[in-house]
Amino acid sequence: MDQQLLKNTLQGLSDGFRGSCSIGYTDLRTGERILIGDRPMVAASLIKLYVAEAYYAAVHDGVIADSEREQLRLMLSESDNAACNAVIELLGMEKINAYIAQRYPSTQLNRRMLEQNGLENYTSAADCCALLERLWNSNFVSAEASAQTLEALKAQIRREKIPAVLPDEIVCANKTGELDGVENDAAIVMLPDGRAYALCVMVQTDIGNGNAMEFIRSVSAAVYTIVTQ
Repeated sequence: MDQQLLKNTLQGLSDGFRGSCSIGYTDLRTGERILIGDRPMVAASLIKLYVAEAYYAAVHDGVIADSEREQLRLMLSESDNAACNAVIELLGMEKINAYIAQRYPSTQLNRRMLEQNGLENYTSAADCCALLERLWNSNFVSAEASAQTLEALKAQIRREKIPAVLPDEIVCANKTGELDGVENDAAIVMLPDGRAYALCVMVQTDIGNGNAMEFIRSVSAAVYTIVTQ
């Protein structure tokens, strides 16, 4: 795979987009990374990935019982806001942020899902790719937690962004995020030859969510084409 071609292509797509965007790519076999415009951006439901990891860490450390596994499945595969809020309530925002701060420098949980407190939750493409790399390498707290989370993301019902332009035989485990003017997607794309890559695209724009989704699809298509050519 031509790493420089991929970087130049992603930079060109970013430069041509009317709005703010960040793109992160990681080759999950070699660890090679590409970051375009990386900075903290509004997380929307991508924050649920970090809530899930904090939950599994608390279970692993014996702080809480593993009583909310179904809630985790719902908040990851269906982006269920009530399920996420139940987990936040169980753990407490302070403990979740303490866990996040040790691993993900651009990520912060500032509000519950749908809460209107004048604040937003933030993450970055780099943090999302780092989390997905941990997940792929079974370091998402534990091998068991990694496997459960990966299966939940494979069951994702929102497939209209990164997965939408991939061939049917490609397995994609993804988590989306949406707000007015915000479209995000973070995914592990698994190729038939055993290779895999993490891709995160975060977009903030005033030209409509539909255009933002189309941009994410164009990035996904470009990455797949270059990686597999």
